[in-house]
Amino acid sequence: MYKQINVWRRIDSTTAACYRCFERLSDGLAAVQSVDYFHLPLSEAEQVTSGSQLVELFIEEDPIERSGGFPSVTEAIAAHDRNFEDDTVEDPRSQSDRRPS
Repeated sequence: MYKQINVWRRIDSTTAACYRCFERLSDGLAAVQSVDYFHLPLSEAEQVTSGSQLVELFIEEDPIERSGGFPSVTEAIAAHDRNFEDDTVEDPRSQSDRRPS
């Protein structure tokens, strides 16, 4: 069983990132499953798509096996950011980071 934890980062005055994290209840290991980027003006479609992708990805693959387990959510986010630091998000409205960390 897992607990979902959303961690938000403000990118600038019109853009935010939501780290979709999970903590495994049996041992406390944490993982970032994906990151969703939102850009103002926010559309309802963005919100629906983001939620659907979150559930689909969770069902398809165990978050810890997919991204590795870390002792804390903070460490999981730092590892995710290191793995994707060279990636450039050209249009945050169309991006959902569904790649493994």
